[in-house]
Order: sequence, then C-alpha cells, then structure tokens
Amino acid sequence: MKFRICAALTLSLILSACATSGGRRQIIHVHTNSPGAKVYQDGELLGQAPLLAEIPRKSSLQLTAENGKSKTEAELDGQYRWGRSFAGNLGFLSWAPIGWATDLLTGAAWEYADDVTLDFPASQQGRYQPPVLIAVAPPLAAHPNIADEVGRLISADLSGKQTWATVLSYNQSLPVFNDHDMDNDGQGDKADRYEAAYRLKASKIYLGTVDISSDPQKVLVKGKLQDVLNPADSKSMDFAFDKSLTPSIYDVGWADRNSEVVNLLPNSIFIIPASGRTSLTINEQNVQAEEVSSEGFVEKTTQYLAAISLKNFLPPSKRQEWRYHFRLTPSLSFSYAREQFNEIPSLKDVQFKRFHTDVGWGPSFNYGNNRYNLYLNIFPTLAYDTISTEWQGRGYREDSLGVTVGLEIGAMIFIKERWSVQIFSRSASVPEGMWSNIISDVTNTPTTVDSASFVAAGIALGYTFPNKDLPF
Repeated sequence: MKFRICAALTLSLILSACATSGGRRQIIHVHTNSPGAKVYQDGELLGQAPLLAEIPRKSSLQLTAENGKSKTEAELDGQYRWGRSFAGNLGFLSWAPIGWATDLLTGAAWEYADDVTLDFPASQQGRYQPPVLIAVAPPLAAHPNIADEVGRLISADLSGKQTWATVLSYNQSLPVFNDHDMDNDGQGDKADRYEAAYRLKASKIYLGTVDISSDPQKVLVKGKLQDVLNPADSKSMDFAFDKSLTPSIYDVGWADRNSEVVNLLPNSIFIIPASGRTSLTINEQNVQAEEVSSEGFVEKTTQYLAAISLKNFLPPSKRQEWRYHFRLTPSLSFSYAREQFNEIPSLKDVQFKRFHTDVGWGPSFNYGNNRYNLYLNIFPTLAYDTISTEWQGRGYREDSLGVTVGLEIGAMIFIKERWSVQIFSRSASVPEGMWSNIISDVTNTPTTVDSASFVAAGIALGYTFPNKDLPF
C-alpha cells in the first residue's frame, strides 16, 4: 500500500514538473459589433461582449454570441505551442515524452489567438456599457521603489479625476501584475496584460514610463490609459509630480541618468577583512598558499583590509516577495598579501608578496527580496598580477597583464537601508607562467605550474551610496 502511494505521488510530481507553464486555460479578448451580446462556450454563459473570457485550451473550440434573436458562431483553432510545450519539455530530456503527452491530454499544448471577433451580419449598436475599473501597472522605472512611489501617485490622481470609473489601489493590483511579468523593468505582452486584467476584473490598464532626468523639479510620466475591451478607445495620458513626493529617486535614481557611462560605473564599496589565497596545481597536485604576517604599516593595514571591491549594485526594493533579476554590472577589486607554500619543501622558507587587481563588466544573476539577496556574478576582467620575493640576497619579480574570467557567488543580508553584510566566494584565474617562472628561478629547478588561481572568501561589509552623494 505504501509503495502504491509513493508511486502515485512520484508520478504526480513528474507529470506536474513536465507539464507546460501557462496552464490549461487561456484568457482571450472577445469583441463583437453588437455590444452587450451574450457570449457562450458549450452552452455556458461567459459574459457580455466586449469581455475577457477564460476558456479551456483545446485543439478546437466553438464560441457562440447571441443578441436577441440573432446568433453568430466562431470556431477557434488551437495552434500547437512549439515554444512552451515542445521546447519547454525538451529540457527534461528523457522525461520530455511524458511532458508532451501530458500537455496533449490536458490541452496545455494548444494556444488560441489572443483576440476573437464574433460579428453579426448587421451591426447593432446597443447601450451596453461594461463597468469601468482602472488598474495602474508598475510604470517603467530604474528601480522598483521608484515605480511603486510613482504608481501610487498615479492611482491617487486617477481616483480624484476619473469620477466615472473605479480605480483599484496600486498596492492591491501590484502582486497580480508581478505574477504576469509586468513590473518596473517590463510591461509584458498582450497575453500577460489580458491575464492581469482578467484577474483584476479591470477594463482599463494604465501603462507609463517614468522620467526623472528631463525636469529638475518634476518627475514626468508619459503613458497610455489602455482600454482592454475596446482598444480603439485607448488614449494617451501624462502626469507630472513634484520630486519631493518621490524620495527614492535620490537613493536609486542614478540608474536613470541620461549618460550610458553611468551604468558602467560603481555605486557601492565592499570591504573584506580577510585576504585571498593563491592556489596552484603542480604535477596534478593542488597546493594552497598560507598567509604570513605582514611587515610595516602598509602591509599590516592590507593584512586586515586585503580586498576592496567596487561594484554597481541595485539596492533592494521595499517589497517582501522574492524575485529573480538579471543585470550587467561592473566590478573592480584589488588584494595584497604575503604568502608561502609550506607544502613544497624547497619553498617552505620563501615568502612571496602577491598583488592582484582586476576590473571587469559582466552578468549578475540575483534572487532576493527586501532583506536578502542570493547572487552569481560572472566577470570577464582585465587583471594585473605581480609576484615578488627576496631569497638568498637576490630579488625576483614577475608581472602579468591579461584578460581572465572572475566568478563570484554569495549571499547578502541588508542590515539597514544602504548597509549590507555579504558572505561570498570569489575566484579568478592567474597566469600560471608567472608562478612557473618565479618558482623555477628561486629553486633553480625547472618547475611547471599547470594552473593558478586567486581565491577570496569571507564576510564583507558593503555600503551603497545614494544618488545625491555620487560624484557623477
């Protein structure tokens, strides 16, 4: 009995995992030349046109519209979802056939056109007027905090002016828009907007773009009040708000500057009270360097502040839900330490001074909320490394400048609005020829280093500068 239950649960999980995202039902827009006509699907009343209707996904489906004694029908032909069903399940490899079969059986493999017209032979202009409910989508902005502040202002402004309509609270509609890929960084496609409008029962959606740069005193919003049911009735609508009403622009508004160069410059500093460590592979054996106490004021200072990192970091939003976000960000770091390789007998008493600095720009993958952030950064960098030592009265030095790839993975905890604690591990490859040359010179024995890398790990304290304090 237990085996059967486990088998059933396992099969259920497999089918759920392989099934296509997007569900077994679809939201479509139904329009007719006779406003108020009743629309049916298999005898079930969906509502009065124009309307957004939720219908099951099938290979074909029939809709019927009736207006008095007049009747019209439309056959909807489902199109196979090559992207979401076929390609989406292909990622499950050997389980893909189960996903394809599941989608075909449940109907999730099919997709209708977003807009359906049910016209009668003769147009009948009725007096039907659906209730007007307006929802404000998060406007396009540099940061969720800016979008939310401006979105609330728009919602309040519309509530005061559009007395003929009901305006949904911005906070009430925000989660629904977020669930359908509508946020400060994108306004979704037509299907996303239909889904959001249907869930909110909204007949109109305001879509805007925030501009904080053009006017020194005002936050400008340009957009459109989109009529979901009657697109021809959509109209442009702009707003202007005093900047004192949107305090977030002074903290995170740097991302909205006109200059493209600003997006490449850092806005945060991280101090890591622990040095990195060199790792070498010699004759297929991994050798880790050990840190040695530094000498002199400069070296002792860098002993405790061994890695300073400058980054372009997006401050957290004030929302509590977890979200993925992707950015292209710059990074700059340097590190200095004294090291020795106690695992290599001929180098046991040799101390090396190692300096590493790199600057790069690359993708950053993040998953976080208003308190925590998990991230993975991949940085193609331009790196400069130098190694030096003194042994038996002689000095040795190797320098290298080249392109490498840095990898950093970690977690951040935001302890205050702009302060954060970071737990991380960062690595970057180092030219192995440098170490081959200097070890061969010091030991007077030809040595080949197969690979070399610089690894830094620990806890860092970070500070993100607000916009008003940045020099650019």
